[in-house]
Amino acid sequence: MSIALKQVFNKDKTFRPKRKFEPGTQRFELHKRAQASLNSGVDLRAAVQLPSGEDQNDWVAVHVVDFFNRINLIYGTICEFCTERTCPVMSGGPKYEYRWQDDLKYKKPTALPAPQYMNLLMDWIEVQINNEDIFPTCVGVPFPKNFLQICKKILCRLFRVFVHVYIHHFDRVIVMGAEAHVNTCYKHFYYFVTEMNLIDRKELEPLAKIEEKAIYECCSSRNMYVNIARNTLKKLRDQDVSGSSNNNKTTGLKKNEMKNASRKMCCRCGKIYGVTPAGKHSSKEECHYHFGRLVSHKVLGGSERRYSCCEGVLGSPGCQVTKLHVHDQKENLEGFVKTFVKFPPHSGNHGVYAVHCEMCYTAEGLELTQVTVVDPSLQVVYHTFVKPDEEVIDPNTRISGVVEDDLKDTKTSIRDVQATLLNLFSADAVLIGHSFERNLYALKLIHTLVVDTTVMFPHRLGLPHKRSLKSMVADYLWRIIQDDGHNSSENATACMELVLWKVKDDLKGKK
Repeated sequence: MSIALKQVFNKDKTFRPKRKFEPGTQRFELHKRAQASLNSGVDLRAAVQLPSGEDQNDWVAVHVVDFFNRINLIYGTICEFCTERTCPVMSGGPKYEYRWQDDLKYKKPTALPAPQYMNLLMDWIEVQINNEDIFPTCVGVPFPKNFLQICKKILCRLFRVFVHVYIHHFDRVIVMGAEAHVNTCYKHFYYFVTEMNLIDRKELEPLAKIEEKAIYECCSSRNMYVNIARNTLKKLRDQDVSGSSNNNKTTGLKKNEMKNASRKMCCRCGKIYGVTPAGKHSSKEECHYHFGRLVSHKVLGGSERRYSCCEGVLGSPGCQVTKLHVHDQKENLEGFVKTFVKFPPHSGNHGVYAVHCEMCYTAEGLELTQVTVVDPSLQVVYHTFVKPDEEVIDPNTRISGVVEDDLKDTKTSIRDVQATLLNLFSADAVLIGHSFERNLYALKLIHTLVVDTTVMFPHRLGLPHKRSLKSMVADYLWRIIQDDGHNSSENATACMELVLWKVKDDLKGKK
């Protein structure tokens, strides 16, 4: 474990003493079961479900104490940066302000500096969970009738700690390299409170835009995820309050109603942009983004992350500029075709083909612009540019190698390509490709016998990490490809050569 992560999970940095369960009690056994589920790598959605035959109050009590300990620990790692000077108000950006009320000293919702709010919050929760009348530890002692209502209030207030940390101190979490751990903790918390219906959906709105699962589903790389998270957090910080009077006096939460506009998330810079009902941009706005990945560099006192494309630090303005934002969401699921069974040829061989596709950005997302098919003798048996159904927003030249002039006189449609491939392939043909699911989606082709080079030559860290085609060719074929940009024929040939090399190498091992 790195020094940074050791700091995150250093017990000495716990903001308050941890509450522990007594060994031998039912709650201790439930705690061990919950922890075992988490440590086994089980899906978090399944881990938070109430085990069969167990009491709901016991299950909730265990999780409330666990979340108090874990969130307490997270805040303890950044509390030195959360001061009355840096955080004069307990908030989640300018749109959300949290006020303290405890019906004792603070009988009305009162605005307080974040550190003072946190101290009062943790003190108040500690009193609740140490109260035997509310959280009984003795077997047979019933929970109070209002137990779940008390837990809802505790969890609602703990959620505010997540909001404050994410929006005001997440840059420190990133510097420490602990964002994945904080995200996992939040995801666990989110799944639990929604599964058990313990927090009103409206209370969860401050972090709705950065819910990790939704972000990852829109991302094809970690770099894209970082861009989206960074820009979303920046937007939450900078957005203006439009003067809504819809304030909740009990919670002290100030919020505005969200506009019901049709929006997309740019897959390059992570910004949200508006579109018309036809999918066109509602306004023109340049996209500034980094295409390079984040690389950690050691500096005095720790490390910092810089983009490989321009050496810019995390959070710096994008080094690339395009005219419009683009998205890669898979929306148009119509027009798919499936290869069909054919009579076998005289040789009995249905064929082996390597396929590579290039795509461009349109209003529909990514659409096919070029396809190449190569046979085992490394001969190109089919190659064509393809005219997308929608207007091209960006030809994606850096990745595809396709420029606008390539598509000017092209009349071949995706349906023409499908007809050719259905004639060339049978359902029993073997198709080879790199990250082949993208190629099949671009072609809108359903085929079951495939060989994917990212699976045949896996990344050392395992999925979802994938090796680039360029690195595979360099390591196994001792050749450099994509030196002068991407070339569809070169990539398809490289895929075929890699598979042929792998087959020969495996046969050597059997002799």
